[in-house]
Amino acid sequence: MKQDLKSVESNAFSQDAQIKSYKVLANTIEHNPMGGIMFTIELNDDSELQVDMILTKDGTDNNLQISLMGLSSKADDLYVHLGVFKDADTK
Repeated sequence: MKQDLKSVESNAFSQDAQIKSYKVLANTIEHNPMGGIMFTIELNDDSELQVDMILTKDGTDNNLQISLMGLSSKADDLYVHLGVFKDADTK
């Protein structure tokens, strides 16, 4: 999980980072009927900074992979600020 967040912000978890911490919200963990395990993480102990993820097995080599499924509005703003996504209002 840390590596995935470091791909969002290379200095994540450092003193100067925007992403300082994360926790898996245990009450969100559930099986996905199409395969995998869905869960939500909360960034920086901020209930408005939530990222929905899914844990699946890679079909070719059975390695586990984590994929982004959705973002809260505030998390989306953070990802845009970090340059992960372009702002929809930007032309």
